[in-house]
Order: sequence, then C-alpha cells, then structure tokens
Amino acid sequence: MQAYNSRLDFLMDAMGITGRQMAAAIHVDPSLISKWRNNHRLLSYRSIHLLKIAEYFIAYDCSPPLREILKAYGSKEDWDNQEELLSWLCRWLTDPRPLPVTALGHSINHSRYSHDASYTVYLGNDGRREAVLRFLDYILTLPQGQQLYLMSQEDMAWLIEDRDFLAVWQDRLIQLLKKKHKIKIIHWVDRNVNRLNSIIRHWLPLHLTGGIESWFFPKYSNSPFQATLFILENDLVITGMSSPNPKDHRYTAVFRDPATIKQCQWMFSTYLCDCHPLIEVCPKTKMKRMLGKTTGTIHTGETAYLIWEPLSFLTISKDLLTGILARNNLEDHLLKECQEYHRQVAVDFSRTFRLLCNLDSLRKALQASQVLCEELTDITGRPVLVSREDMIQHVHELIESLRINEGLKVAFFSTLGGSPVSLWLRDSDMVFAWSKELPYAAAVSEPTVVEAFYRYYDELWESVPRVNRDPARVIAELLKLIG
Repeated sequence: MQAYNSRLDFLMDAMGITGRQMAAAIHVDPSLISKWRNNHRLLSYRSIHLLKIAEYFIAYDCSPPLREILKAYGSKEDWDNQEELLSWLCRWLTDPRPLPVTALGHSINHSRYSHDASYTVYLGNDGRREAVLRFLDYILTLPQGQQLYLMSQEDMAWLIEDRDFLAVWQDRLIQLLKKKHKIKIIHWVDRNVNRLNSIIRHWLPLHLTGGIESWFFPKYSNSPFQATLFILENDLVITGMSSPNPKDHRYTAVFRDPATIKQCQWMFSTYLCDCHPLIEVCPKTKMKRMLGKTTGTIHTGETAYLIWEPLSFLTISKDLLTGILARNNLEDHLLKECQEYHRQVAVDFSRTFRLLCNLDSLRKALQASQVLCEELTDITGRPVLVSREDMIQHVHELIESLRINEGLKVAFFSTLGGSPVSLWLRDSDMVFAWSKELPYAAAVSEPTVVEAFYRYYDELWESVPRVNRDPARVIAELLKLIG
C-alpha cells in the first residue's frame, strides 16, 4: 500500500493532478506545492492559497471518483452547496491527524472517468459569429459577477470583416461589463501591426471601464497550432483552431460538459503563467501614480495626439488654471493637488503635438455661459465650472501657440470613424489613453502595440481633409468663434 506524505499529496495523486498543474491553477511556484505535498511546509487553514486549492479540486473534477474519495473520509456535505463543500474540504486538507487507512484510500483507480458528452459544431466565419453571439447572450441572462476567459491566436477576420457583427459584439461586451461581469483576456500581439487596430479601436475603450484584465503572450514565434478559447467559468466553453483556409474550413465547437470545460480552463491558466500584463488601468484620478512610473512627464515624448474636447485640462495654461481654481473657491489642499497634477501632465506646445478638435463641440461650449471641466471635477470630487470668458482666453492661448510653435497642429473634425479614445500620448515607448466618458486611464508599453497606436493615430489624423488642418484656416475659424 502506498504511503502519502500529506492529505494534499493523497488527493492530488488520487485525481492525477501534477504539482505543475496545481501551481499554474493557483499562481504559485511549483516548489511551494512540492513543500506542501511532502509536509516540508504546513498547509495552514489560514493560508491565502487554501481556498484556491479547494476550488481547483472541485472545479477540476465534479465526477463520482472525487465524491467517493471524500465521502469515504467522512464528507456528508451536499455537492450542490458549493460554500459548504469548500469549507469541509479546507478543513479536511488541513486536518493534522494522520490520514485514515481505508480500502478505497489505498486502491484508487487512477483512470479518468468517461461519459457521453454532446457538443455543437459551427462551420466557417458565419458559424463562429453565431456561436459567439449565443455565448454572449447566454451570459447576459446570468447574475452579475460571472468570470470570462478569452484568448485567440487565430486570424481575427471572423470578428472584423462584418461591421454589423462588430458593432453588436462591442455592444454585448459593454452590456457584460455594465452587469459587472469580469473578463480576463490574453491578447496575441505577434501579428501584423496594421491588424492590431482592433485592440486599439474596440478593446481599449472597454478596458477604460475597468472591468477587463488584459495580458499578452511574450513569445514571438510561429506556432503550428493556433487556438481560440472563450470560457464562461465552470459553465460553457467555445473552442476553435485554425486551418490552412480558415474562412471556409474554420470549425467552432461549443461544449457544456464539465471535463472539457475544466480542461480548457487549465489550458488558459497554463498560457497565463507565461504572460505579461498588456494594458494597465487605473482610475483617472489616480493617473499620477501611473505617470510616475516613467522616467519623465508624458509631454516629453515624440508626436502626441489629443482629442480636444473643450475645456481640456491638459491645454490650459498655468495662469488660466490658477484663475479658474480661485473662482471655484476650492480648499487649499485641492488647489495644490490640481496644480501638481497639471504640472505633471500639461501639454508642452513647443513640442510636436496634434490636436483633433470637434468644431461643433467647441462652438457650443463658447455659446454657453459656463461649462463643466470634467478633469478638474474628477480630481476634486466636486463640480468645477469654467466661464465663457475663461473659454475665450483658452482659445486665445491656443491661437498664440499656433502662431509661434511650428510643432503644434490643429485639425477640425465632425466624426473620426467612431474613435472612442479622447487622449493618446507617448513617452519613452509608453502609451497613455483615457476617455472623457469613461472612469479609467490606461497605459501600454508592449512595443508592437505601441507602434500600432502610432500608425492608428497617424491614419486618424490623415483622415481629416487637408483644408481642415491648414493652420491659417484653423486660426481664422477660431478667431471667428470668439469674434
């Protein structure tokens, strides 16, 4: 009869779980699993890892063998009561008493169970889209707080070639995030730079909601297999794999059986162990911390782009800011916080900088007696209003900067192809982005994605007709507005 060093050792052996698998699942070093298994380190009931271990055992295999093993050692818990079962398993794993000897305990059949499992297969890109929409629609019927895992190495033609589907996809994801579902996604950035536009155009605004945890796989090499995994934790999984002609021979399978779901979750966890964070997010009010990680301030970079929605905190001069803050009767500590933040992020117009300005939005702001400065409101936690006179001074400062700084360019637009990101800057190969409507800011430093940002915003700039970028005409239009 085999002797076991610990209860953890027994259960892992009985279920055929390796130390590397367990380590990947709970995100610890395999050496720590080995110490627990061999009783070289005590697995305490107070351990922050204990609950994750118990959850993994239950999620890995809800089949009869596990139930029989635990019942043989006194478990009378209801398998449908997850909280009760987890509590019992945590107590059992940390019980210091020797493992009781039972016939079952020393004659474990290590073979995996098998059963009939039905699944649905969809053909081609149309089939992939249908499967994904059913997947998202199903999740929207569930209580809030579901966990999703998404990964795709495949060509993304199925997603971006149909613009109507892309709009629906975007809408469904927004609804998921509004319901407080969480998404953990592994991006495959080792693609043609021009094909990464979907990360910028469609994924970035979703990240600015704060509901997505984003990673990238750092190995830049060709793989003979390119897989897709869309997983609803412990419930549903979509799998796909590339073929020589994916448009006609792309197959997408949808599974509901626990064994396949757990296997796919294990695959995702294994990939995740080798990944690095791709898009770092934080509340806009905390962005100073994010900026502090760089060697300089964000205005010291190369070409930077700003979607200029009046009134823009980043383009206000120090003197004008001082006046606005004084007229809003802010407390001293709020004054200092706003001034320090402005010092760190204010635009240096002597450098290469491109402002994309919505002319209609600017006109409406100048017609109002006062407007809300959203950035200052976010920082202070109270409404900060800017008068029409302050707005006019702001435009005068911009006109003067255009006259003396060749590096400053302004373009007027009505639409920008649905670009959702209000700000984009680069400093030391770092991208910063945030939106007027969304609560989070983002930073990206992965070189391929940084280059994709550059190209995307260059194309955005060049999509504005030259006449609307002509400096003389821009100045004339601004003078006309403040007449």
